[in-house]
Amino acid sequence: MFGVLEFHNSCRKYGIKPILGCEVYIAKHSHLQKHSRTNGYNHLTLLASNSDGLRNLMYLTSLSYIEGLSSRPRISTELLYKHHAGIICLSGCLSSKVNELLLEDKETLAEELIIELRD
Repeated sequence: MFGVLEFHNSCRKYGIKPILGCEVYIAKHSHLQKHSRTNGYNHLTLLASNSDGLRNLMYLTSLSYIEGLSSRPRISTELLYKHHAGIICLSGCLSSKVNELLLEDKETLAEELIIELRD
């Protein structure tokens, strides 16, 4: 999110509507706990669908550095649930919780998580 304003303005200059977002680290328990094997993290891709979403992404990524910095800047799912307005969530890469569950053949849990993230 550090270069989002410059990226946005450059795209608009050439008539391109940019997609603004970032991949975040989600702490497995709390972003306030130190990083460890039991409190590791997963990846999640978040996109802003409007100005509220952009504000929430900036807020979440700022908090990840202020409160959640332990090995990596992390947020928690609780923070995401509180500041989700205007955010589109993608399942992320193979290091996402959804894909981690699928790789462990836990399809029911993955489906429950997808529904939770959707809502």
